[in-house]
Amino acid sequence: MRAEAPDYGKLEEALVRLDAGASAHDVAAPMSSDAYVQPTDVGLCLSCTHLQIVPSTHGSVFYLCKLSFVDSNFRRYPRLPVLACQGHRPKLDQHHDG
Repeated sequence: MRAEAPDYGKLEEALVRLDAGASAHDVAAPMSSDAYVQPTDVGLCLSCTHLQIVPSTHGSVFYLCKLSFVDSNFRRYPRLPVLACQGHRPKLDQHHDG
């Protein structure tokens, strides 16, 4: 039986809410009917400009660090949750009015 595809719209919504200051508990993002991704399960990567979310055809989600392409000190798919990272660069707040 094939797994249900993740709902990436809900993940993006969760990321926007995190950027706006919501708590990790408040933005648990359902990825399928039986699995949930908690922002605390991923760590700093969710708020980093170097993140690329890579979905699989089987419903899994991988978190690629694009910084790994130019600096071998960074793992392509870091062990999660990432709690500290020298290369972390916060995403700019796209919803800032000023």
